[in-house]
Parts: sequence; structure tokens; C-alpha cells
Amino acid sequence: MNRRLTVTLPALIAILFSSAGLSAQIAGSVVGVVRDASGAVLPGVTVTVIGPTLQRESVSVVTAPDGSYRVPLVPAGEYTVTAALNSFQPQRLEGVRVAVNQQVVLDFTLSVGGVAEKVDVISQVALVETARSDVTSRVTTETIEALPLNGRNFLDLIGLVPGARPNPGGGSGNTISIFGERGAAVSFLVDGAENNDPLNGGPLLRYTQDSIREFEVITTGYNAEFGRAQGGVANIITRSGSDRLDGRGFWFGRNDRFDSSNIPTAAGEDGQDVPKLVRNQWGGSLGGPLKRGTAYFFGSLEVTDEERGVNIDRSVLPAFIVGGSATPSGTEDFGIAPKTDGFVGLFKTDINLGASNRLSASVNRSTNDASGEISSPVAGTIALPSAARSTTSDGAAVVVRETAVLGSDLYLETSGSYLDGLSGNNLDRSERSEPLLILLRSGFVQTGAPFGGRTRRDSSRVQAAQTLSSYLAGLAGTHTFKFGWDYNRVGLTGSDDVANDVEYSAAFLSPNAHAINAELFSRLGFQQSAARFFTLSANPDNSLEVDITSNDFSAFVQDAWQPRTDLTFNLGARYDYASLFGDDTNNLSPRIGASWDVGGRHKTVVKGNAGIFYDRNLLSAAATVPDKGGIFTRSAFDVALPRLGSDYTDSLIDLVITSGFPTAGGRGPAENPAYLPMANALRADPFAIYNLLGIPVTDASRPAVVTAVNVQQLSGKTPAQALALLESVWPGTDWEFFDVPGGSVVGDQVLSFFPRGPLALSRDVSRYSEDVTPWTRAFSAGVDQQLGQDFSISATYVHRRTRDLLTRRIVNLFDAAPGSANFGRTTDGGPRISQVTYDGRINYDGLVLAFRKRLSQRYQFQISYTASRARDNLLTGGVGSTFSNNNRPEVDYGQSNQSVPHIFVANGIVQLPFDVNVSGIMSWRSGSAFNPRGIQDLDGDGLVDQRDVSQPRNEFRVKSFGNVDLRVEKAFRLPGNHRITTLVEAFNLANRANVSNVNAVSGPSFGTPIAFFPGREIQLGVRYLFGQ
Repeated sequence: MNRRLTVTLPALIAILFSSAGLSAQIAGSVVGVVRDASGAVLPGVTVTVIGPTLQRESVSVVTAPDGSYRVPLVPAGEYTVTAALNSFQPQRLEGVRVAVNQQVVLDFTLSVGGVAEKVDVISQVALVETARSDVTSRVTTETIEALPLNGRNFLDLIGLVPGARPNPGGGSGNTISIFGERGAAVSFLVDGAENNDPLNGGPLLRYTQDSIREFEVITTGYNAEFGRAQGGVANIITRSGSDRLDGRGFWFGRNDRFDSSNIPTAAGEDGQDVPKLVRNQWGGSLGGPLKRGTAYFFGSLEVTDEERGVNIDRSVLPAFIVGGSATPSGTEDFGIAPKTDGFVGLFKTDINLGASNRLSASVNRSTNDASGEISSPVAGTIALPSAARSTTSDGAAVVVRETAVLGSDLYLETSGSYLDGLSGNNLDRSERSEPLLILLRSGFVQTGAPFGGRTRRDSSRVQAAQTLSSYLAGLAGTHTFKFGWDYNRVGLTGSDDVANDVEYSAAFLSPNAHAINAELFSRLGFQQSAARFFTLSANPDNSLEVDITSNDFSAFVQDAWQPRTDLTFNLGARYDYASLFGDDTNNLSPRIGASWDVGGRHKTVVKGNAGIFYDRNLLSAAATVPDKGGIFTRSAFDVALPRLGSDYTDSLIDLVITSGFPTAGGRGPAENPAYLPMANALRADPFAIYNLLGIPVTDASRPAVVTAVNVQQLSGKTPAQALALLESVWPGTDWEFFDVPGGSVVGDQVLSFFPRGPLALSRDVSRYSEDVTPWTRAFSAGVDQQLGQDFSISATYVHRRTRDLLTRRIVNLFDAAPGSANFGRTTDGGPRISQVTYDGRINYDGLVLAFRKRLSQRYQFQISYTASRARDNLLTGGVGSTFSNNNRPEVDYGQSNQSVPHIFVANGIVQLPFDVNVSGIMSWRSGSAFNPRGIQDLDGDGLVDQRDVSQPRNEFRVKSFGNVDLRVEKAFRLPGNHRITTLVEAFNLANRANVSNVNAVSGPSFGTPIAFFPGREIQLGVRYLFGQ
């Protein structure tokens, strides 16, 4: 299926230029009123803005009859603003800081006098924004430059925003959650263009820390110009060149010889070795004029090379696991260090096309290739080094913007962009992946290979947008109108390999399970009874290809209406449409906000907002549905008995599927009672099947592996005769000598039974439910109060109700109890329908308190505390979340995976004498929630439940997370505005043992930490800077 339309970048640029947008989303403005000494307004005053980041000599406006003025499209930076009128003494305000998407209010009072200027060095403007009703936080250039960033990823600073919850192990698209939303629901804008991964969410491309001027994070209540996001907007602007040539070079390095292990040890025991770590990160940037006053350039690059070991507590793992007995290669090398190679580069130009037009264009390229990444997608499972996977994440972007000033109060912004991304897993592997799961009550362990096999996804995005802005006065006050449209053409192609996994679970309930499993692996190797799950292509050509295209259109209108100078109403509405989900045509989202500048003093602001916010349907779910252009697969499951079940009894497979769990009155129901006679026969005689087929057991400690190749030699029966005999002795059962495509460590063509239906039956059909778009109804109210010149406090209440989140469940299973006749059967008698649905919901209420001091008197800080209650039914947390019970999604409603009842975050910068700067970040939050791992299938979907539904969801938590990062930097000034700085950074300074994974299997080891986030790491760095 191919629905692509070729769109060339030159054609796109031609379309944009024919229209004639610096976006207001990424620029600020300076507004105010000019009065004389008596308080009367002064019309006709010339207000002039001058500054190096303006990229032109100056911008001037004249005050209106009511004394008001407005300077739009001011790039983020520091400026001098002057007000002048004949017969009055001019006034100049220096050090005026304008931030991204900020309206700076500067009121002037002019005195009658001569031409000598009155100069006020105000250095900062009001800390509270009087005209905004949303909830927003800004991260300034100084903060980006000074704070210790673990990995120099500026997006980590989003974790400092009140209400944000970092999720370091969240995986693709899910690294941070804001106000209880999924991480994938945050939209990332760079220079006004989308930088969102259409597959999984999150940022598609990385940018260097040195290329970012500043950014804001709008957490809720954003205006209609921002869309396709439920969970917040990260509005990022990159640096540009100025009239002064400036640049920098840097190197940062780490080595495990400076680090500390944070794996807890018993008294008197030696600590575990520090995981291997060698990291080098280097790069630089350069910016300046191509032609002063007309054209400027900026470029940056960064290269990262890292080898990082795993931080697993090996003392809690069974000895036979650590020793490699359960690993096909025979060894587990805990000394290996997964390797990451990364590159990021940006080149940007800004050109003034005249007094009224400005053009900006940038090209960014990022690559990130990781080999040996160790993680498991199976809940409650710890992956060992042999299960390492490789990941690839590459991308490129071209962004073009033009701004046309059509009049003193009218301007048009036009932008276009093209993004191309590649994401893949295990692209370097030529052989089929077959991960092994060792299911123990002390914890599930993954060895041998990564899950998922080889997958590749190529995404593309063509975006074009225009916004027309107009400022009008006299219509019951003042109005700032915005009208805009946005077009995105998103494409996704890719392919998958078929995949399978093997699960061993001998003596699951035995208190001696470790010893028994160790003995079995030593004696029988991998030719033991095992469950195998595998996927097969259902396409005629056996291909597994993805080809998806969606044409998305949005339009918005908004008005910032000020009926009087101390009151602002932010009104707007937005409409979004996506052709891939074309039946959903009612995505109209009204928004309203109000902001009251109490007393008109720009010190106290009371604000609130309410609205509906539609998300975008991520393509990871559509990519699994043929009707949407995704992959159509059929899944299968067998129980392999290479030694004819002599080791099968009391395995977890036996307990779940054939025998039932022991109870006080006997045994609970088995998933498929037809196999109970077979299980009872093996329980009475482990060699029952050998005896039935007439195969002698010459060595009871190591009975022969029986396959289709040797069964006739051993029994005198052909494979067909042997299968017919088994099915006649145990009616209603299904047997085959099955060969997993690509081979299996259990053996080829070994005897298998299929308790969940014959292999020939395509048991799962993947389809999409009705077209819907996830949405959030949100309300917030708060107070911002400036204290003195440099301090502010705020209190905000946030209420969010999110609905229609993407989930997946089997929709045609009988709602029957285990052991009943209809358990596991479909209501229509056909294959199971695994359907993408919109059953997910989130309820969030939170209170945010913040205290801030801006940079003055050589120091700044910010402290915030968030108390919240987050509940949802997203069992696995991400897009396409599944449920414990396919028929009852409501049973998983409870504390969210994103639930963190208490979050405390603080950061600060101190500029000491002798050019020494000290900065730090401190965070503390409630521990992550987790569930007891289910060990039964209670709804008949053929999968062991992911949680024990007898317990409330996420009732348990690991210990609280605490972290302190610190940087000390010393500058050495050189002649000619050059300097060199040296620095040392400590991450997790206190070496706290922050838990990343626990044993979630019910039993004596339940809740025991298995893996930890890194301990204390020391980083050294040196930077060379000039022209700054």
C-alpha cells in the first residue's frame, strides 16, 4: 500500500516565499504606557529598542493617543529601551531582558527638561507576567549555561519545571511526565517548528546544549496557537549570530576510576565493583556576522562517545544465572559496557531582507547509535548483559521562517520545515533474536537476546504554517488578534522481523527453585519444557512492512483582549484534523483564560484558565493495524516438550495452563482442562509420554530429546502416527512436531502442544476501532506575587481530566472464569480481535508552590513543591497500553504509573569572587509505584496477567528518589575577551541508591531492589570561550 505524495523542499520553500514569519511563539514583545510627571499619558513619544540580538541597528515605534506603545517580534536577549519626546528629558532603561514568548511591560515617566538622558539600569523587568493566564516556566540562557546537566542534554532542565516528573528509564517518547500525562503527550517546538517523533512521541532530533538560547515550558492553559499536545509544550529557540564574532570549544570527560558504587551491601561485605564508565564529549560553536546589519550565521556541533556498564545488584540474582548456565553462550559478562556514539550539528543563518522582512533558515543533524543497551520490556523483569540490544536514532531537519511587517500593527509570519528520522532496533543483527525468560518467584530474568528482533522505522514530516497578527485599540479596550493555519504531512515506513521468545519456569512454587533450576540447566541444557511465543507474517509474501501517510491540518483564532490595562482575557479556539483518522472531524477546542494585574502595579497577578486540548494520534498504534497501513501479524504459542514432559510438572506453564495452582481444597481451575489428563499422567509418571509412544528411557537423568527426525527410530512410529496416538489418548488436545521459523534453542521439530488453538488458526486479527483523538479538559487557577525587586512566589491549582487515550485489548473474548467451557474462546467463534481502542483515561489534581529569585547580587535560585493525585487505567503506561482483563478495563483504574504524590525540586547558581561559579540541582520525590506481578491468566487472552489484580493497582512504591548534582567552575581570563574555564561536576553527589527496578513477583523476595540508577559520577571539563 503506497499513499505517498512526493513533495520537494525547493517547491515548499517557493510556496512559503510567495506568501511572505520570526514567529511570535519564539519572539517576545515590549509594551507599556508613557506618562508625564503628573500622570497624564503622552502620545507621540518615540520608543526605541537597541540590542545585539536584534540583528539590526534599532527598532522604533511611536506611542498612540492613549500613550501606549508596542514593539513586537523582539528576539530573546538583553536590550536598551529609550523613550524620547521634544521638550521632555529622554529616559533610557538598560539591561531590559526579553524572553521567549514574553510580553515585557515597561512604563516610562518623562519629566519636562533638556536633552540630557535620564539613565536607569533596571537590569530586570517584572518577575510576574500580567497578561498571560497559562502556567509556564522559562529556562534562561544563564541557567542552561551554568547548571550541571547529566549528559549535557538541555531537555533534562524540563525536569526542573514545577509539576514535571522525570522518568529516566521511560524509554522512547516517555522520558518526562507533566501533571500526570504520558511523556509522549508533550510537544517539542524548535524555532516554531514541530520536532516531535510521530511514532512514539518525544523529540525527534537532539540539539546541542550550546545551540539553545533559552526555552519555555507551558504546562497547561496554553493559547490556541499551540496544539496537538495534551501534556505541555516545550517552546525552544536556538541561538543566532550577532554583530560580534563569538565562539567556544569544550571537552567533558568521565571515568569510572573517579566514581562510586551505590549498590547496598551487608555489614562487613565488600561493595560491588563500580560499573565501567568511559565518556568523552567534545564540540564547539561559532557565530557572528556575514554582513553587519544584514546577515548572520551560527553553527554548533557535539560528539559523544560513551561506554557505560550496568548497575545490577548481582547479589540478589541466583548463582546459576550469574554464572551463565541459563545463557546460550554460557557466560554473562557483567563487566561489559554498552557503547553509545552520538553526533549533533546545527547551522543557522538570519538575513534581514529590508526594513520589514526577515528570513531565518537552519539545518540540524543528529545521530545516536547505542550498542549493548540493556533493558527488558517485560514488566518486573531484569535484563542481563547477554540480552543487550542495539538502537539507532538518526534525524535531520530544515527549518525556514520569514516575518513580514505589513504595517505598524499588522505582521505575517510564515514558516516551513522538513524533518526526516530513522529509528531502529538491532539493525546490526543478522540472526533471529530469541530472548530467554527464566521465570522465578525471586524475579523474572531475561538472557540470551533482546526482545523484538530487528525493526526499522523511517519517518518524515513536511510542515507549513502561517500566522497573521494584528493589534487593535478602541474596541472596548485593546485586542491582539492572531489567525493561523498549520499543515503537516507525516509519513512512516518500515519493516519488522518475525520474533519469538522462550520461557522456562521449572518448579515455580518450590522453595528450592534456584537449586532445581540450576540442576536442570546443568543436566539438560536448554532442551527443557518451555513455553514459546512467536509472531508470523500473515501477508501473502511473508513481508512485515509499514507504509502510513497522514495529512494533518489545523487552524486557530485567538485574542488577547484588555478591556482595561490591569485585566486581560485570553480567548481562542483551535481545530485539528488528521486524514489517517478522517472519521474524527469534531476536534474543536475552545480555550479561555483571564489575568488580573491587581492594582495595576505589575506585582500581584491572579489568573486562571480553562479549555480543551487535543493530542495527536501517535503512529505506533496505527503501525500495528493493516487498515491504517501497518503490519498484520498473527501470533502463536506452543509448549515445547523436547524431553516429552519429563521435567514439565509444576512449572509455571503447568500451573497456569494444564493443572491449576494448588489451593487449600485441591487445585484451582486450569486454563485448558482438556490437557489436565496429560498433566496428571506426567505428575504420576514423568516418563508417561515416553511409555505411551514406546520409547525406552535408558538414562533417567537425561532422557532422549525426541524430534520428528528421530521419533520413528526411537518408537517405530512415524511422526504422524505418534501425534495421532497422543490426540486419541487425550481428546481435545492438539500436538505437532513443531519447528519455530529460524530455529530455537529448545530444539528443532520437537514435540509441542498448542493449548490456545492449533497453529493453523490465525488467532489474532489486528484492527482499529472508530477514529478518535485523545483529549484533555483542563482548568487551573493561581496567584503570582513579586516580592521586592528579585523574588517571587506562586501557588497554582491544576485540574485535568484526560480521555480517549490509545489502548489495546481483545474485544471478542467471552467474559468467563478460568476452567469454564468458554474460557479463552471468542464470542463469535472466529479469531481473537486485538483492537486498538480509546479506553484510556487520566484524572489529575495537583497543587504547585514555587519560590524564585532571579539572577542578581551574583546568585539565583528556584524552589518548587508539587503535591498531586494522579489516577488512570493505563496499566503499561504508554501508547497502546493493555489491560489485566480485556473485558474489564476499569479493573486497572488506580494510582497512575506516573503518580508521584510529592515532588520537591531546587536549583541555584552562585557567582563567587575570583571568577568561581557554583551551581547545583537537588531533587526529591516519592518512589515509583509498582504492582505485584501476576502469575495467572484470568481472562483467557493467553498471557499471564501483568499484575496481581487481587491487590489495588500501584499500591507499592520503591523508596523515595533523591539526587544532588553539583558543579564548580573556575574561569581564567585572557587578553582580548578570551577565557578558559575548568570545571568539575558530581552527579548523585551523595551516592544515593536510587532504585530503578525491583522484584515484583509475589513471594519472599517481593519488592527487593534489583537494579539502581547510577551512583556518584565525577565529570571533568574544560571550555574555551571568546567574544562573549
